[in-house]
Amino acid sequence: MKIQDLVYYRYLADCSSFTKTAEAFFVSQPSISIALKRLEEEFETQLITRDRSTKSFALTPTGKILYERADQILTILDQAKHEIKSNEENVIHFGFLPTIAGYFLPRLMPNMAEFVQSIQLVEDESSKHMLQLLKDGIVSAAITGLPDHDLEGDWAEIYPIDTRPLSICVPKSHPLANNREVTLNQIRNYSLVTLDEKYVHHQIVSNWMDKVGIQTSQVTFAKEIQSVHSLIASSLSVGLIHDVLVHDRPDLVTIPLKEGPEFTTALVINKNLKLTEAQAAFNQSLREKVLQLKQV
Repeated sequence: MKIQDLVYYRYLADCSSFTKTAEAFFVSQPSISIALKRLEEEFETQLITRDRSTKSFALTPTGKILYERADQILTILDQAKHEIKSNEENVIHFGFLPTIAGYFLPRLMPNMAEFVQSIQLVEDESSKHMLQLLKDGIVSAAITGLPDHDLEGDWAEIYPIDTRPLSICVPKSHPLANNREVTLNQIRNYSLVTLDEKYVHHQIVSNWMDKVGIQTSQVTFAKEIQSVHSLIASSLSVGLIHDVLVHDRPDLVTIPLKEGPEFTTALVINKNLKLTEAQAAFNQSLREKVLQLKQV
């Protein structure tokens, strides 16, 4: 069986189009059909059913099984390639969020000089995406935000670094700007802005909204941090975000929200990965540094 056939099949199932699949891999449509036929012969089953009238198709029950397994197989193969390359090059992969994790990094990195030349930073502003990179084994350790529920599966070691409520953020000229603290009732009549589903903010804020009775129509979920800054600065919306995200904006102020949703920043390590000696030593040093900080 050709691995590339599984790659074609996964993409085909995702986009439901032979044409788009062929275009994505710069091959002909017959090449995709031949790959599908090889898989059906290999597994002795029909993987799709076609509707000639609408020129569409659907996965059969066995086709759905192969799709799920193909995704797992290809993820494992990618992880193996990554581990082999890291082992040969002696690279240390370290994931972090440039804004939130970057704020805490100076406290964690001292005494790490022995690792500096080998570290390859994997930067991503999305905590949700970073957690997926950890789960998939692309990085084995990262400083990231946590959702307000347990992570799925038994793969993660979690070492909290900081937990704080999300803050209200407004321009200095805003009526709320001089408050020492803001209550829920004080913001009920304002439009709010936070980050969308790419970010842990979205899930934390959405769960909190359900608890306190804030309607989805009252909140804008922005795709980028800069968009959040712009909406706040223009006074179109009141921000509900981690205060670190605006620490470099002197025109904006953050105010604690009483009983607001909490955001936890943590060191997360995938404990199930096979690591190089250098990566294992780096992860252990990070682990010890975080535990020391929590004791201070």
